[in-house]
Amino acid sequence: MFADTDVFPVDGLTENIFDSFTGEIGICDEPFQPKQRTITKGQITSAQDDLWAQIVKEQFGGEVPRTKEGLVRIFNTGMVLYSKEARLKARSEWCDFSVYVDMINRYPLVAFYRCDQPYLHAMMYSCNFDVQEMDNGWNSYIHYTKDIYHEDRYLCDWRDENTKFVHVQFAGADNLDEKTHWKIVNLPRDQWGINV
Repeated sequence: MFADTDVFPVDGLTENIFDSFTGEIGICDEPFQPKQRTITKGQITSAQDDLWAQIVKEQFGGEVPRTKEGLVRIFNTGMVLYSKEARLKARSEWCDFSVYVDMINRYPLVAFYRCDQPYLHAMMYSCNFDVQEMDNGWNSYIHYTKDIYHEDRYLCDWRDENTKFVHVQFAGADNLDEKTHWKIVNLPRDQWGINV
């Protein structure tokens, strides 16, 4: 398992993530993102996603999955599982990350598309991996967003009764202490004791 350092298990978690993993790559999608990217005030937009998907198809032959509305689906690399076979297959079949970045640099895409998340997304579908979409409780994320309907940024909190891992992605969270992170992961927002 690969997990970002801002991913935390909920207190008292006893479920083993590997018990339900049967694919080559296990990953959670971000169901909120495809539609949000059509209205965002940020730089990562559905138009950028479409250009990236076209480039992936042209350069690597991979068809990335889309929603029923035709938007590029987003998979979050904050938590990813790899089988032993997948790790070996990736070493032999994936292009070097620097090759991918150099290729992306030739197009008018924002910096996000040069990071690990789009790279993994491109490779796992271009190289026909058995991608297992994990239960979203394994990567419940908390992040800021801003869009055409909200003048100010607002906090999206995707935790629910099924949450197992919490991906604390909002700006400033890296500077918080262990006790505050525990509260963010385990308590309702009004009990965090911080202004967000």
